Amino acid sequence: MLAGQICCTTKGKGDMESLKMAGPREHFLISNHLFTARRTLAWTWLASGLLLAGIAQGADFYAAPNGTTDGDGSIERPWNLGKALKGSEVVQPGDTIWLRGGVYRAYNRPSKYFSSLQGAENQPITVRGFPGERAIIDGNLSQLTGGWVNYWGFEIMNSLKRRVTPEGGPFPKAFWAPDGRGQTTDLTVSGFDLRAPQVKLINMIIRDSIGGGIGINAAAVNPEIYGTLSFHNGWQGGDRGHGHGLYGQSISPSVPQVRDSLFFSNYALGIQTSGTGPVVDNFQFEGNVVFFNSAISRQHQANIVVGSASGQARNISLVRNFFFETEPSGTDVNLGYIGGIQNGLVQENYFATKVFFSPNNQNVQVNNNITVDANAPGQQPNLVVVRPNQYEAGRAHIIVYNWEGLPEVTVDPSNALAAGTAYEIRNAQDILGPPITQGVYAGGTVTLPMTGLPVAKTFQKNATASTAPRFNVFVLLPQSNTGVSTNTPPMLSGITDKTTLQNKPKAGIRFRVRDAELLPDFLNISVSSSNTELVPHENIKFTGNGLSRTMKIIPAKDQVGTTIINLSLSDGLLSTNTTFKLTVNPAVAATP
Repeated sequence: MLAGQICCTTKGKGDMESLKMAGPREHFLISNHLFTARRTLAWTWLASGLLLAGIAQGADFYAAPNGTTDGDGSIERPWNLGKALKGSEVVQPGDTIWLRGGVYRAYNRPSKYFSSLQGAENQPITVRGFPGERAIIDGNLSQLTGGWVNYWGFEIMNSLKRRVTPEGGPFPKAFWAPDGRGQTTDLTVSGFDLRAPQVKLINMIIRDSIGGGIGINAAAVNPEIYGTLSFHNGWQGGDRGHGHGLYGQSISPSVPQVRDSLFFSNYALGIQTSGTGPVVDNFQFEGNVVFFNSAISRQHQANIVVGSASGQARNISLVRNFFFETEPSGTDVNLGYIGGIQNGLVQENYFATKVFFSPNNQNVQVNNNITVDANAPGQQPNLVVVRPNQYEAGRAHIIVYNWEGLPEVTVDPSNALAAGTAYEIRNAQDILGPPITQGVYAGGTVTLPMTGLPVAKTFQKNATASTAPRFNVFVLLPQSNTGVSTNTPPMLSGITDKTTLQNKPKAGIRFRVRDAELLPDFLNISVSSSNTELVPHENIKFTGNGLSRTMKIIPAKDQVGTTIINLSLSDGLLSTNTTFKLTVNPAVAATP
């Protein structure tokens, strides 16, 4: 039941120019007019708090990077991750395993972890990052047996630096690596490999995983992916980029839900649900943001494909999702693929890209979508959407289409954030970097910059260009002080002012990084330039690893002047900054 409607003057190419709204009390800001949409009372209750059925109270256990198999799971004697994920008879339905901060890996290398945790209906076991600390699994996590488990609020990545191979196809040998036990292991596996029923991934970060971000096997009955960021996953093969933000299959009666998650800058697609035969049943996509996928590989593929190579995808729902792409193929959003969709709903989506509907689709309802050209800014009004998080009060995704090219936009987060709450807002494309803004919410609107936004580098290359100022997604997070966390800010050496000549790079700028809790290679370096005409962000390059790093700055061609370079070092929660001035002087003319 929809309670609100906006009619706007967008000049997009969609079949309608109106956008009906529902969702969990979303705020939509079109141009300078704020609209609030609410669902029925039942949905508003779910959105305003936590899903109580998914958060049963039980005993608390703890795992830590320095935990052991001999521990008892207490905060004083925590388990290691392998022991915690086995659970044995100690961990019962409704219990919580807290992951203390730090990097989880075996034998000082990326590792595969397997979970056999078994919860029960309405009593899931929860594996959750400890508040105020950054827990990182270096490798991947697979759940092949067990079920009824919630994984919540921690990070999965792979620190193996190599991401390029001349080999083609999905099974290269380049990413086999020693496992520390005298054997080799194939690291071409999804960051989270899901093959067990009734599992939820909630507010996770899954990045830089070699085989893709999230893999949903048909055996994973009724999975839910919610509030999760999946980016920089995959590898560059000799044929194309491989590895999706999410790859999934489903066989009825399973109903996979993918909601309010971000899929961007993966080597292949953001989302692909496909296969041969009837293996794409009942997928429900709502509130997701999908953009710039395959931007880090050699050629664009698509942002989302839903459909089978043979047979039909059945009962597909794509509602209130958001897309952005400046180099789209004609099938950037591919709904139906080859076999087509049988019984589908495509409704109230915002497509800033090209959309393809398979001619083999049957009974697919297409209602109230908006399609615009991402390369034609200024032809439609701005759109700002705030989608509150269902599981964490005060958390939200803020989606900004800045077609008017404003240097900053105003946002009303009151549908997600209570007045008097301490908060921070992070740039999704640099989620582990420092906050864009922070403070105590006084009600009303907050202002977000749309210029000068850095983008995190991948393991294979330095940062790609930002989607801003035309488009960006921000993550609103409440700040809380548990009084328990031992996390301390990272340390960053200072840099003196520098000079160079016109059209001459400034190389060899050295600095040092350090952190008490994380190894240096797990720290996030962000950089911005106050004068992007002189030095664009993407013209600042980094080399080195460990404690010592080197920066190279390449001024834009024929430009002179000054810029302030802001360098930030973040452990994913806390950050340290240093700034210095770069002066680019005119080239000295040769003496006649």
